[in-house]
Amino acid sequence: MTEENRLLLIEDTPQKSQWDALQATCPSLSNWGLNTLKTGLDGHVGTIVVEPRYICKDHRNLHSNFYSKKFKERSATCTRVHFFSSTGITRGRLIFDLDALQPYYIGYAVVRPFSERCLGRTVIDPYLVGRHKKDGFYVLRTGFKTHLGGPALTAHGYPYMSQDGEATVCAHTALWGLCRFLSERYSAYREVYPYDLISMTTDTQGRPVPYHGMTYSDYSQILVGFGCHPEILPIKLRDTDPAPDAGRFQQLCTYTESGFPVIASFAGHVVSIVGHTLDRARAPQPDIDGLVDSSAYFKQLIVVDDNFFPYQLLGDLGDPMNYGKAYKNNPYHLGSIRVAVCPLPEKVYLPASKARTMFTDALKAFLGNSELALLLRDGLGEPLVTRMLIATSSSFKSRKLAKAFQGNQMTDPFAVKVADLHLPHFVWLMEIAPRSHYLNGLCTGEIVLDATANSMEEALLYARIGPRFLLNKNQLSVSNPSVCLKTFVQYTHNLGEL
Repeated sequence: MTEENRLLLIEDTPQKSQWDALQATCPSLSNWGLNTLKTGLDGHVGTIVVEPRYICKDHRNLHSNFYSKKFKERSATCTRVHFFSSTGITRGRLIFDLDALQPYYIGYAVVRPFSERCLGRTVIDPYLVGRHKKDGFYVLRTGFKTHLGGPALTAHGYPYMSQDGEATVCAHTALWGLCRFLSERYSAYREVYPYDLISMTTDTQGRPVPYHGMTYSDYSQILVGFGCHPEILPIKLRDTDPAPDAGRFQQLCTYTESGFPVIASFAGHVVSIVGHTLDRARAPQPDIDGLVDSSAYFKQLIVVDDNFFPYQLLGDLGDPMNYGKAYKNNPYHLGSIRVAVCPLPEKVYLPASKARTMFTDALKAFLGNSELALLLRDGLGEPLVTRMLIATSSSFKSRKLAKAFQGNQMTDPFAVKVADLHLPHFVWLMEIAPRSHYLNGLCTGEIVLDATANSMEEALLYARIGPRFLLNKNQLSVSNPSVCLKTFVQYTHNLGEL
């Protein structure tokens, strides 16, 4: 370990591990904070860079509004710790060759001057700590700029913070992560700080600080004030209920697939749902219409829980990978989610339940046509898998164009036509494919609805079934129909991509 000016570099040595050296260098890092970081980072970190006397805007916000008013003095500055997967990083490289270190930049954690739950704003790239899409791990990420002596690095991940148990509780940290993710990714949302969320909490159960109870109605009201328009899904209001409401749980999965972070309440705790894993070996039974929803392949939901390192796996009660079993007295699992609060953009007026009904009615009509049914099934005697999500028309069109060409040759003319359509800001998309095609990332059909419509309006924008394209319920032809693909790639810009 060397010390010059502002930054300290830490690597493993024969005398002391980098984690022991980190705690010695950063006295505010509690045993809980150290163990939490080690749980997710150990084995992936080559070099740690410590940035002392760091001014964290989130901690400064809490300090100004709460901690500065207490008798016991607490520092207004923090320590920021950066993690790199590469070893042998020198101070010179941090200053003059920082761009070359970007591929090795795992992320950072702010250590606050708290006695126990000391981890402040933390952004870790899940794909650099053993989580991979190729393993069926799909999670929200966005970029967070950091500056080391002037030059910038970008940490890609979902924001995490531990509660301090005094000014902030689990609901505050979950809401903060959701709001910070949206404000970093989309310019339409303002940046929100921890005490802002405390101030936005209702006082029906007493003063906001120190701790007072919060309910999902509080979460919803705060998100409305932030600029979201949440849908509340009561999935299992009481532990005595025999099972979660299957329809509402499916809606939760639909919003997760769409790339929206979701606030989920258990009995006495709140987490953020930020993605899901897939079990491609499953063979779920089709419903009475012969269809399988893609959520049937979800193995776990990926959650950010302020008590653990981010990106934990919430599975079934008997799932050995279910992190919720760590709560010994009342283990959490997929079936113990009580209420989900799903923040939607203003212009998404068509909720998932009504969109699903419209999709299903349209799909049944197509399957009633023998020619279209044959194209959808592509000659395979497999159940049809439907995948449903919301997308912005701009990202949807961009992805269509990106996949429409191979080199300089256009291979999918219908994708080009989609990019030329006049579409609303948000669309509902349902992709249809036989099971084997779905598992290989292919579709045989897609239906697109206007997300700003209501249940009494004509919401269908277009449908594509193999080499057939239906616009305004009329078949659209192309100059050379022989080049139209029978199968095309899934839309995959919703989760895990920037």
